[in-house]
Amino acid sequence: MLETLGVTDMEERVYRALLRDPTAAPCDLALAAGVDRTELRRLLALLEMKGLISRSAGRSPGYVSVAPDVAVEGLIQRRQEELELIRDYLPQLRKEYRHPTDKWNPMEFVEVVSGREAVASRFEQLQQSATESILIFDKPPYALPDDADTHPVNRLEFQRLEEGVRYRTIYAGETLAIPGRSDVIHAYLRAGEAARVSPELPMKLAIADRRLAIMPLNVNASTQHAPSQMESAVVVHQSSLLDALATLFEAFWDRALPLSFSAEAGKDLGTEGDDEEMEVVLALLTAGLTDEAIAHQLGISIRTVRRRIRRLMDHLGVASRFQAGLQAAKRGWI
Repeated sequence: MLETLGVTDMEERVYRALLRDPTAAPCDLALAAGVDRTELRRLLALLEMKGLISRSAGRSPGYVSVAPDVAVEGLIQRRQEELELIRDYLPQLRKEYRHPTDKWNPMEFVEVVSGREAVASRFEQLQQSATESILIFDKPPYALPDDADTHPVNRLEFQRLEEGVRYRTIYAGETLAIPGRSDVIHAYLRAGEAARVSPELPMKLAIADRRLAIMPLNVNASTQHAPSQMESAVVVHQSSLLDALATLFEAFWDRALPLSFSAEAGKDLGTEGDDEEMEVVLALLTAGLTDEAIAHQLGISIRTVRRRIRRLMDHLGVASRFQAGLQAAKRGWI
């Protein structure tokens, strides 16, 4: 357990043996730790140097262990200071990594990542690197680890939102059609994500601080026995290509409908207790989903969906779904 702090397994065994028996003779200590006397002397000297033990003040020479909460905490503090020194060294490494060359090489700005696990790992790295914002086009398939393809949860997003990183996500209509997906999306919204919905998206995409992006290169088509999966992805560094991707995101963001249902809408419709479900119905409706798809998403009957849509349209005084979306936007409901 202490290897991360620079204490070897053998050193830790000697230290723990001394913790258990502070008065142990050298021969007993060597036996308990499973080392010979010569090796024990070397290990004791190293433990003393690392502050885990100290020499006893009695008549006979020996060692006593330093209390773990003092000794180990000291090692942790020392390691944190070392890591901060490495953090201070990062600007120099970044400067060398981005150092201009006499001949422009496009391979410096684009890299290919192969394999689902590798793609998922790079997506997590992208999120960890962000200090301000992350922009996302969300549509199937997904490459997050340890989750079914139909219910992926980006758990790192909750942590980064809490740390102050802003997430803006545009969900494709097909994403909202996945059964149970709305529960995951609402968890993101409650955590602080700003979200909108678009009937279609051209690709999957994630951009961190407008300086790094990742997008799929190709996708395995789904079959009867296996869902579609990402085989590879392209990581794009700062370049005109990245600027174009950021501009594309903003264009879709401006045209997409907000995934939020205002309190005023709930008051107008008299559905304050069902705001969240009405929000989803309206979002799915404006995203162009069929009644069957909306019912499948919410786990309710088609008749119930049609009744709620009819109620919404009657209240708005419109005759079509498209008009309902326009009127809802005009009233500030979405």
